[in-house]
Amino acid sequence: MRTRREQVQAQRFVIRRIVSAMLSANPESLELPMRRMGLSILGGAMAAVLIAVGFFVVGFLFPGGATAWKENGTIVIEQETGATYVYNQGTLVPMLNFASARLFVESDAPKVMTIRQKSLENTPRGNPMGIVGAPESVPDKKFLLTMPWQVCSAVSPAAENRLATRVILGAATDPASDLAGRAVLLTTAGQYYLLWNDRLYQVPEQDRTLPAIGMSTADAVEVTPLLLNAIETGPVLSIPIADAGRPARELGGEPRVNGDVFKVETRFYVLDAAGLHLIGELAAKILGWTEGGPQLSAADVTANQSATPVEPERFPQTVPQLAPIDRDQSIAVCGAHSGQATANGTAFSAQVHSPVTGTLTEGVPPTVAGTDPTKTAEYVWQPGGTGVLARAIAADGNTGGTVYLVTNGVKYALTPDAVTRLGFGGSEPQPVFESYLALVPSGPALTALPVI
Repeated sequence: MRTRREQVQAQRFVIRRIVSAMLSANPESLELPMRRMGLSILGGAMAAVLIAVGFFVVGFLFPGGATAWKENGTIVIEQETGATYVYNQGTLVPMLNFASARLFVESDAPKVMTIRQKSLENTPRGNPMGIVGAPESVPDKKFLLTMPWQVCSAVSPAAENRLATRVILGAATDPASDLAGRAVLLTTAGQYYLLWNDRLYQVPEQDRTLPAIGMSTADAVEVTPLLLNAIETGPVLSIPIADAGRPARELGGEPRVNGDVFKVETRFYVLDAAGLHLIGELAAKILGWTEGGPQLSAADVTANQSATPVEPERFPQTVPQLAPIDRDQSIAVCGAHSGQATANGTAFSAQVHSPVTGTLTEGVPPTVAGTDPTKTAEYVWQPGGTGVLARAIAADGNTGGTVYLVTNGVKYALTPDAVTRLGFGGSEPQPVFESYLALVPSGPALTALPVI
């Protein structure tokens, strides 16, 4: 008869076979199920205990926390609050903003460290320093944008019935929005302008001039006055004739007056006291010429022609055709500055967008105190974390202007030492016309801060 001990052993054997069959699909296995997992858990627990003991011993023997930031010129960011300091001669100097910290340190690539508040608690503080209104962050030089700059007049996102001027940085222009040789009639502040071949031509006496060239005030698209600063200006569409309407001379057997316009074959001429002056079709129509007007012979022209031009320089010669615009869609009119001359020989190109989408509906209003919305754009758009290093170009082409950093929709004048300390040394500023830079709100000038 089996003893109780043998019966218990037999039962355990049967149970182990059942468990082994369930876990490993092998009831004949000689290894205990879960044995390896148990050993792994035990080993891991022992290793964790040893590591914890090691850290405890190191902390006990070398107390005091992080000290790598205690090096002159290190920019220290307090982890809990974001406060900015510069470590200088055993003192943490509080900085008003990160740009001021960069301008305080002579290095163009200072060490920047984020440190817990407890590690800073026993270090003396100096007097706060910095430039009020300087940027809170400074973009890395690899995130500097290139051309083009765009200035647009479009519906304000804050009010659909109000126009706003916006500056767009770092966004490519849309070739589909080019006017392709056609014109757009613009109006602002009661004045009318013809936008044609990347130039703006003011139209005086619009009630008389526009019908003469096949247009009307109803064709005009309203824009903001600041847009006029973003497009090159051509001559005024007017041909002044001295003593217009007074008798001049006899031509073709009839008495003529100053201001009479004649067409001879394919050319147009206007008469004044000096004789006949060659003009283009546009000038002829502005002066009142219509089909079926008075005719002259080539001999009359040769005998009475004057070599003195009456048209201003760069006066258009042909009559433009208006670009088709869907008045039921939103419209944006833009001037773009790429740094390269256009095919029309202008420094700026012009585009019309309809409907208005994308970056033309985005941007942030300036937050600079004292900004005049009649002189600067109401919205500035640029990709987050980017900047523009720009050098002002005068209207006469002088390229020795001030260097600016444009970031977060605000421009800051930079001295040469500020360019270096902010980390932009070796970067070539983008040439930007003063008329465009003037539209970006201005922050304080940035210069190197003295170490005291």
